[in-house]
Amino acid sequence: MINKSYRWLLGIAVLAMTMGACKKDTNDNGSTAPVQQYDKDYYGRQSFIIALNGSYERYDSALKKTRLIDTLAAPGPFTTFLLTNNASTWVYNFPNNVDVILKSLIVRGDVSLKTMPFGANQRFTTMAGNHLYISKYPAGADSAAWVVNGIPLNTIDISATNGHINVVDTGAIPHIEKYASVLAYVQSSADLTFFSLALKRTGLEKLLGDTAHTFTLLTPTDAAFKKSTDTSLNTYDGLLAADTAKLSRLIRFHILGDRYFYTDFTRKASTDTARLASLLPDAVVNFYYSTNWPGGNYFIGGVKPPAATAAGIFSPSYGTYLSDNIAANGVVHEIDNVLLP
Repeated sequence: MINKSYRWLLGIAVLAMTMGACKKDTNDNGSTAPVQQYDKDYYGRQSFIIALNGSYERYDSALKKTRLIDTLAAPGPFTTFLLTNNASTWVYNFPNNVDVILKSLIVRGDVSLKTMPFGANQRFTTMAGNHLYISKYPAGADSAAWVVNGIPLNTIDISATNGHINVVDTGAIPHIEKYASVLAYVQSSADLTFFSLALKRTGLEKLLGDTAHTFTLLTPTDAAFKKSTDTSLNTYDGLLAADTAKLSRLIRFHILGDRYFYTDFTRKASTDTARLASLLPDAVVNFYYSTNWPGGNYFIGGVKPPAATAAGIFSPSYGTYLSDNIAANGVVHEIDNVLLP
């Protein structure tokens, strides 16, 4: 009898600790007994908010697989950027790097996007140890728009007792910062060997490997170099024999100062052609929208179309768009033509 009573009391104690704090109330007979209270702080944390929303079911499954669900149940605080079911089919298949992807979209500390200052690509360190870039732009009278790693957010600052949750635009998956430098990205790509050789010949490798400065690269793919009519560009032998001063001018024209995601380009060109300063003195790259088939946004050199060949962000060999490749010192966009100053 004593043993059963002990187990009963122990069960009540464990349940009380699980559900939250206890207080003592006075019963009708004057005795005191523990009364269970719902712990609003614990059950208001991000792990529970995410689990109770069916739109985040796949994201929740990935959190459970990686045990990050326990992290988001901790006091934190955390600022989380999560994907809806529509945006996260990759989560359903659980890629090998899902742990890194999720950690790369969680910042330690409570960042309120509503109260953060206006500015482009403000940098925060993530749980993965890399960086995440948040932009806040004016969007009409008394309103704003937010972007993370170049992807718009459709809901911000969902309050939790351990921080805030932000929801990435439905159907979109942000790239994460994977490379120490834009140079490291170029050297890792099997489709940018011509550009890599040009960097080596011009001595610009050191510049693009410098993490003290920020760059945006518009990198012509190998296929883009090969279709050029300039014989100093369309073969390896031509590049090896090319005049380095001429080649340096060309490559510098493909390098922009600062960090620009694709949404930064489209925002600048929302009303007109955007003029983007390159590292070639007094030379700008134009970014514009073309209504000609197949339509879309393109880069052009110092002359406007149709006098020059436009370049879109597309890799013929990969067969996909390759924009917003994030490095610690910038962003790389692969383009399908060589730009001419």
